[in-house]
Amino acid sequence: MPVDPPQQPQSEECSPPRTVHDLVAHRGAHHPEATAVIAGERRTNYRELLALATRISALLPTAPWGRTGICLGRDERTVAAFLGVWRAGRSCVALDPALPPSRLAHMVRFAEISEVLTTPELAPVVAAAGARPLIVDDAPHQAAHDSPAPHPARTVGEEAYHTCRCWSARPRSSAATGQRPPSAA
Repeated sequence: MPVDPPQQPQSEECSPPRTVHDLVAHRGAHHPEATAVIAGERRTNYRELLALATRISALLPTAPWGRTGICLGRDERTVAAFLGVWRAGRSCVALDPALPPSRLAHMVRFAEISEVLTTPELAPVVAAAGARPLIVDDAPHQAAHDSPAPHPARTVGEEAYHTCRCWSARPRSSAATGQRPPSAA
């Protein structure tokens, strides 16, 4: 009777990244000073991006699997916010700060968002929309060894972000899960 060779346990170093946050963290561990985000003239390296994402995840509720709004401009804070929300085990809903306040309020209600990552300038708009503003610039600065452990990683099939298409008379929403769509055969 043939005997299978013993299986080598895979270390975290050898296993492939499972989520976007894992992929970025993996890249950051090997190239911390490499440029991760370019926003205008500002360049943010992986070390800075991951530190900000960790601080942002500490702002979020401790219960994973909820939806968190992100209402920020187009800069490194937005990328860090997505990573921080995913690190916390939550789903993202992108909210365009250029939208009229009534549209933002509708999206917040429709997507069932209770908190939104934002800036001090946009906090009154977020509060008027019915969500609790979480100021990204207020994310606590802490040592890496003091950072909270990430929640269990999402798996394929779990919601990673949620989009609202609210411009029609009948609003619709969809959630991205990481699953491949069925192929048209």
